[in-house]
Amino acid sequence: MFKQYTPSPRLFVAAILALSLLTVGCMQSPEEKYADYMASGLQYAEESDWASALIEFKNAARTDANQAEPYYQMALAQMATGAMQDAVNNVQQAVNLDPDHVDANLLLARFMVRLGDPNILPQAEEILTGVLGETRDNSDALFVLAATRARMGADQEATGLLEEALANSPDHLKSSIALAKLKLNQGDQPAAEEILLEAVERAEEKNQPLIALGQFYLGTNQPEKARERFQSILDDDPKYAPALLGLGMLHLRGGEKEAAEKIYQRLALLDNENYKPLYGQILAVNGKIDEAVAEYRRVLSEDPSNRDVRKRLVATFLSNDRLPEADTVLTEALEATPNDTDARLQRAELYRRYGRLEEAEEDLGRVLEFRPDSAEAHFFMARINRERAQPRLQRQELDEALRIDPSYLPARLDLARSMLRSATPRGALEILDEAPPEQANSVPLVAARNWALIALGENDEARKSIARALESGSSSAEFLIQEAAVKMSEKNYAGAIDSAEKALELAPTDMRAMNVITGSYDRLGNAPTGIARLAKQAEVFPNSIALQLSLASWYERARDMASAKEAYQKAFELGDRNGAAATRLAMFEFAEGNATGAESKLRNTIDENPTSIAALLTLAQIQEQTGKESEAIASYRQVLTIRPDYYPALNNLAYLLAVYKKELDEALGYAQRAKELAPPNNAEVDDTIGWVFYLKEVYPTAIVHLRDAAENQPANAVIHYHLAMAQAKSGNPAAGRESYNEGLKLNSSLPEADEAKRVLEAAE
Repeated sequence: MFKQYTPSPRLFVAAILALSLLTVGCMQSPEEKYADYMASGLQYAEESDWASALIEFKNAARTDANQAEPYYQMALAQMATGAMQDAVNNVQQAVNLDPDHVDANLLLARFMVRLGDPNILPQAEEILTGVLGETRDNSDALFVLAATRARMGADQEATGLLEEALANSPDHLKSSIALAKLKLNQGDQPAAEEILLEAVERAEEKNQPLIALGQFYLGTNQPEKARERFQSILDDDPKYAPALLGLGMLHLRGGEKEAAEKIYQRLALLDNENYKPLYGQILAVNGKIDEAVAEYRRVLSEDPSNRDVRKRLVATFLSNDRLPEADTVLTEALEATPNDTDARLQRAELYRRYGRLEEAEEDLGRVLEFRPDSAEAHFFMARINRERAQPRLQRQELDEALRIDPSYLPARLDLARSMLRSATPRGALEILDEAPPEQANSVPLVAARNWALIALGENDEARKSIARALESGSSSAEFLIQEAAVKMSEKNYAGAIDSAEKALELAPTDMRAMNVITGSYDRLGNAPTGIARLAKQAEVFPNSIALQLSLASWYERARDMASAKEAYQKAFELGDRNGAAATRLAMFEFAEGNATGAESKLRNTIDENPTSIAALLTLAQIQEQTGKESEAIASYRQVLTIRPDYYPALNNLAYLLAVYKKELDEALGYAQRAKELAPPNNAEVDDTIGWVFYLKEVYPTAIVHLRDAAENQPANAVIHYHLAMAQAKSGNPAAGRESYNEGLKLNSSLPEADEAKRVLEAAE
């Protein structure tokens, strides 16, 4: 038989205090120490002091290694702090020590269901069948078994199990909510509503079922009914946090920003640290950055140990490019506590923004020393690999993050985006569909899934999903942009413009919506109207760097260089940190004959943002064209320290090393690496490899690569001249003459034409 262990923390404390009075001055027995540690841990757990509770439970486990309960309690504490893999390990240990421990078996089964692996679900079902035994009176077990069956696609069986759980325990709210969700997923909204109404009616304590009902109305776009339920709770208990949260969400959905702020301010003043950051968070969402910073600092002044608030303060600085302020906060935190892994995680992200990738990696390494199963650390390591243009390593780290914590949504979304970028939308869709059931209807996952469907051309399914999201009022701007993208793919350009304009009303500086509008006008043959619309938006939002850059690009396409230069200058003055504006302005200066001014602008940009690939590449190209080959080589090498797999830099560096430094072996290594990374049949890379082999006097191999280059880029005169020289040197001047003549047709004034002529004349 399974047995259940549910000690009362307060009774334990009282017992230990009484015992201590009788044993003052005496040595405690191991049994007494064990009981003392367990009582203390449970007391800390009741107060949500999970770190202290964990220490006490570990002490209890050391005192009596054969007891399952400390490991079960450790798992609960680790769940509360997000250390999911540690929680799994400890609950497994609890079950190993006591296979009949009901709560540990239930928790282990929950973990299995959460993982969702089809190969593991039968094991969860076996565990739950054992827990239920012959009586089937454990509603929690029936609830988890229902979740297992639902994950296996057996909705009818899941429904029956939930109904059985409610028959046993009519007030088992989790089963009522799960049953309502199943009915809602089956399209039976009235039945779902009735289940929750009955839960409210049956409950002695109404607040929790009323919250569930209010959330149901919120999710089914019935705001007034939701408001009525939340307000009915607050009328009796003005400080009931879940009702305040629901009411705040209603205000946000309705665009009532000021009213939402007042609700979240009330939450922040409650005596619960979980709600302390919320007011600052909503201020930041509403664009009141300075006020948000002030609120976070206020909370930290009252409780300097509140890492969550500090984390959000730093995140606000990072998202608004206030990097020095973020750096100051994190440096102070790490000076006080060098092993503060939360601060190191954020500093790693800060260093990544600065382009200090090695330092970021070092911080993450320190985090993984203390928390080897930190999904977040692997997630940030993936971002570093993305910066280095190493998609394979990026995906490895994201896979590891999801292995540790399958519910870590940021990693799942980034992995899906990576697959979409690599043109594997089917894989992206599969990754998203493997998310835990509780995330299936979350806005970020639904939005990501829609993009995968659009990339696959499955517009009908995407359109239905978008319509459902818009009807519920969830993040309308995102879904309106998706609606516009679907219409654009179907060449319904007028409809795409209409949807994108609606999106801009909600997110005025979202470049995706603006790009749909300008792109649609362009495809309708009316590019000037699109450019005028973009210019108007840039005028209304004059501080948007993205709008100015987009406007400049469209002016260039329209050959309006004066307007393009003016827009780039505005973006530059606004502080374009990525270097796009400075790069284009430098190219304008270079084209006007001011190479010195162009180099100066680029160097200043690189000083401010050492990871600007665009600025470094442009600087290298200008140096190359002005005869500063050694400096160009140094610039290309700097690019490769940031992105080791960036094939254009590898290719250009190889060519310069071969031609100007005669470092042929090193050049060949870079060129071959570029060949591995470049798209198939890349003529520039084949030309470089061929020319390196030519300089090494390996003419037959040179001809192979140069012939491929000429076939794939027949309008490139330099390639024809290179091929002509290789053919002449290999003893076939007639073929060389043909290649030379092809080059002359394209451009007879190149230095390579004179060189090829000399080689041919020497061979004939």
